[in-house]
Amino acid sequence: MPFYLLRIELRHAHRPIWREVEVPAAIPLSGLHVVIQAAMGWDDAHLHEFVFKKRRFAEPRQEYGGFGDDAEDESDVALGDLLQRVRQKLLYRYDFGDCWEHDVIFKKRVGDKPLSALRCVAGEGACPLEDCGGVWGHESICAFLDGKSEASAAEYEDWVPVDYDPDAFDLEEVNATLGVADGPFDGEVMEEESPAPNHPYEGADAETIAAYRAVLEEGLALRAAEPWNSLWDQDIFCVEDPDTGSVDILSVLGAGDEVYSLHVHRGLVGLEFWRQAMLGELPSDFDATVGLLNVLEVEFVNKSEMEGPDFDLYALTGFPEPKRGRKRWMRLRRHRPRQPCWFHPAAELSELRRGIGLARHYVSLLRESKRRAEFEYDRPHENGGQLPGTLPGLRLKPGTSPEVWENWELARISVDWSKVPPPPSIFEPSEFEWAQCGSFSVVEERWEIGAIYLANVMGADGLVRPLLAAVFALAEGQGPPEPLLSDDPEVTPSQAVWSVFQKYVNSREALPRQLLVTSGIAEKTFAPLRRFGVEIVRVERHEALGGLFAAMARFG
Repeated sequence: MPFYLLRIELRHAHRPIWREVEVPAAIPLSGLHVVIQAAMGWDDAHLHEFVFKKRRFAEPRQEYGGFGDDAEDESDVALGDLLQRVRQKLLYRYDFGDCWEHDVIFKKRVGDKPLSALRCVAGEGACPLEDCGGVWGHESICAFLDGKSEASAAEYEDWVPVDYDPDAFDLEEVNATLGVADGPFDGEVMEEESPAPNHPYEGADAETIAAYRAVLEEGLALRAAEPWNSLWDQDIFCVEDPDTGSVDILSVLGAGDEVYSLHVHRGLVGLEFWRQAMLGELPSDFDATVGLLNVLEVEFVNKSEMEGPDFDLYALTGFPEPKRGRKRWMRLRRHRPRQPCWFHPAAELSELRRGIGLARHYVSLLRESKRRAEFEYDRPHENGGQLPGTLPGLRLKPGTSPEVWENWELARISVDWSKVPPPPSIFEPSEFEWAQCGSFSVVEERWEIGAIYLANVMGADGLVRPLLAAVFALAEGQGPPEPLLSDDPEVTPSQAVWSVFQKYVNSREALPRQLLVTSGIAEKTFAPLRRFGVEIVRVERHEALGGLFAAMARFG
């Protein structure tokens, strides 16, 4: 998983007190809190909060039944969701009385590492003593220990430890503390490491290397054209395959001044993504949205955002490193439904190269044309919710070579939205399985049940995002959530939650009075339980499973 190097620096201290730690970019802020406490040496005896661009994040305060203010739940937000550029920082505030403020600075990306690689790599200065009165109290203690204080020894000797050295820092001791820290990044499931995937460009022959170089050359020309100056990400256009008549949808990102890339949405899955996008039906969860993509991508990034294999591709192809400037490096990626984003495979290089070249050609036609309407389409929100029957795009002139981009001409291309894949079906248990459930009595308990796709693959060979389903009884004396982990691409979330529910019911020989679900599919799957006296309750977020799912979705 991708790791960040962070510098955690205590503000306003009269002598340096800082730590540098390597942590997963996907660590939730609740986990980062544990890391900061352990690395700095605090006792976690007071409240805390994170602040980033006027947004505040904290843990729920039991005495208020919530946060008591406008803070967001820190367990729902990952470090990488906030810090995406080198030198960005957030504020960590601990103990609102003494008000210890720490700058958490994103120094650089350090590549992919296993979860066990979390560690402190450098530091300086001992952690101040708890409840000493903040930075000014700490300065007074240091002055006393240095023999520069006019205060009497009696004022300090009773509560300043004899062996306290404000300049001491023991890297080995800090890492030992990090190793046993009890936080959201711990757990038996998370400690299991999958085999490292093979290097994406291992064994590439001369023909494949030449194909990768051709893609990079097209990408360089597209970067020079700066298509985002003419197109927004919703200004989509399509390319009609001259052999099959199938349609790919192309989207240019960069007008928002954050992500600069070209997306080639492939086939029917790409159509379904844009059908949902146009109708406002995409999931609100970022990971769930990414899980719908069937995309070939070239992204323009800064050097600090590159990973090891990206640099290897430049070296392998002999492609020159870019001149200094913002977003000049290129990285090639492939997104597939229920699979992690991965380096672009050789098998689809021709499609990516064509997409890049035709995107540049399309932008050139747009800039030369005086009829902007030819490059637009009817947006559903402006057309009574109706999807457009045609999209602007490029079609190959009959009898010409597809490798010459100028042979492709502007056209209105028909789009059949009815061909998109159907939504996931609801799993229907057999009557025997329902009858088996009905044989058990109902207990006065509330159970949570749900499923998520994990972010990472389970091994080097099967590049499939695992599906995790779990059920948990909100009752005293019950054990941890009962999980089911599947890497079978044919297993649907509906089927997974039913399987884990059936297993738990049989082990408990009971049904719950209430079954809490978070999706319409789960609600429909378990609806027949109502005939046995079970109430199916739809909730926004699970009380117990929510934290597990939030952590596992990122660390998975």
